[in-house]
Amino acid sequence: MKKQQGFTLIELMIVIAIVGVLASLATSILTDYTTRAKLAEVMVVTRSIKLAQEEYYHTNRQFGVSVTSLGGDLPVPYGTAYATDLIRIINPAIGTPGYRGSILVELKYASQGVPAEIADKTVLLKPEATGGTIRWTCPAVSIGGMTPVPAKYLPRACLPKV
Repeated sequence: MKKQQGFTLIELMIVIAIVGVLASLATSILTDYTTRAKLAEVMVVTRSIKLAQEEYYHTNRQFGVSVTSLGGDLPVPYGTAYATDLIRIINPAIGTPGYRGSILVELKYASQGVPAEIADKTVLLKPEATGGTIRWTCPAVSIGGMTPVPAKYLPRACLPKV
């Protein structure tokens, strides 16, 4: 009897199924990674406001409630591909007590190139002063009826310390 060489149809189908499962996992992980990278770009925009807010706090022992109170003309690059020019500092007088000096970033719509997972959502950066140190957190709260970005897309700096 002659020895048969090659693979059976069942063996080939099993290999193709395994490759398909691995490809779908890789695609999901890559999508999450690129979404987080785009959100990280947005977070860079807030650095100048955060630094100005920290300087204001060290001088006045309270957080500022507007860009004007922080020194007016901050060099904020509003032209990112993913964040709108609606980066605001929250004033507690307008109905958000406990969030004085927080920075609210509103993301653009999916039609403007933002991944659907974070499109039309917000990121809130809340300053917390302990002694002479200011730590920024990202609480998942809805302000102005807008939905916060899901925690899995937030940068590591926003995640709770364990």
